[in-house]
Amino acid sequence: MDTLNTKAIARAVAECAKPYPVREAYLFGSRARGDNDEASDIDLCIECNRGFTLFSLDSFARKLEAMLGRPVDIVCGEDSFYPRARERYLKDRLMVYTQS
Repeated sequence: MDTLNTKAIARAVAECAKPYPVREAYLFGSRARGDNDEASDIDLCIECNRGFTLFSLDSFARKLEAMLGRPVDIVCGEDSFYPRARERYLKDRLMVYTQS
């Protein structure tokens, strides 16, 4: 059984997002639907302010992976999804972070 829950993911995202211009982060995929297993990665979609670069994305993802001990796939912005995938994303997503 996988012990990494949504609250733990949300805490890690909040901690890692502090130095970056991340406005919101949404969990999606198997972990958002609750049909994940121990091998499941973590799928996030983040909404960012200007200044979030590819270097920022790589650094953010590596920090999350180190904290969570799982591979993390990050999509930048819901507009990055193909229409059909976007529909599924919007249906399944769970907000795990909002900038305060």
